[in-house]
Amino acid sequence: MTDTSQELVELITDLASDSTLPVAGDLPGLWPKLIELGLTTVGVPERAGGSGGTLHDLVVLVRTLAAQGVSTPLAEAALANQILGESGGEIARSTIAVVGHTGGSDAITLSAVPWARHCERLVTVNEDRVGVIDLTAPGVAITPGTNLCGDARDDVSVPANAWQELSGPSTAADVLGRLALLGSAALTGAIEGTYGLACLQVQTREQFGQPLIEIPAVAANLAELKVALLESGSALDRAVESVTLEATGRTTVDPTAVTARIMASRAGTRAARIGHQLHGALGITREYPLHHYTTRIWAWRDEPVSESRWLACLGELALSQGEHALWETLTA
Repeated sequence: MTDTSQELVELITDLASDSTLPVAGDLPGLWPKLIELGLTTVGVPERAGGSGGTLHDLVVLVRTLAAQGVSTPLAEAALANQILGESGGEIARSTIAVVGHTGGSDAITLSAVPWARHCERLVTVNEDRVGVIDLTAPGVAITPGTNLCGDARDDVSVPANAWQELSGPSTAADVLGRLALLGSAALTGAIEGTYGLACLQVQTREQFGQPLIEIPAVAANLAELKVALLESGSALDRAVESVTLEATGRTTVDPTAVTARIMASRAGTRAARIGHQLHGALGITREYPLHHYTTRIWAWRDEPVSESRWLACLGELALSQGEHALWETLTA
């Protein structure tokens, strides 16, 4: 870990130490501080009104927030602002959503848009186009909703003419790759938090006159949870090397980002199951923080694109590139 990364981890850990769980759909109390520190514009050049920094810096921030059990729109806001900055658009309170529409004559209805009620701009991306919607424009209707862990996931209805296509150096494939990477970072952070609580539980709680960790089955489960974290983290680290803000113009999504996203989803499913097994009834109580991690894993593993769609994407990449080319990319 670089000195900069360590400083970012320490900053987020300190900010999150006093954070409390907000009402479902609301922003956490530390969100204004993240804006004040310029973290929602990480990756946007200073000349475009941003804070500078790299995509790796944003990955560290997203992972650390998730490891602290905090949900924020940081990944969506920063990525949307990156796209707006690249296209010469105005940086604002922004979010991003993966959609199926490409514009048309009818009204556009988008489902489960992350944090839309708190934003002014919505960047949209599908397989081949990137666009923006002014959420403050007349005719825009936002219906509040939440996902399993209480994050705002709102339905948005807008007139068709409110959507405008964006042009810039980044293609839709570039944007989807960044989304996959940041989703992997969030899931890896949640797995990390689950593992930390599980370690504490089995080392301090006793059964039959000895710590739970002394029971072979418990130790084996904890080891499997650690393996899940290592798998997700390794795939994330590999993808970070490939997906950068400078790597633009792709016609297909970066396969390392897709692989990292799939690995994180699968590792998260195992981690949540094992985490609850190691905690027993304690793990399902509202007072105990395990659910801050496991409900996020269950919600995020299929947001904004489901694991099955990422698997289909990886299969398409394998067919288009050939087995040997894909293998060399994933193992380089």
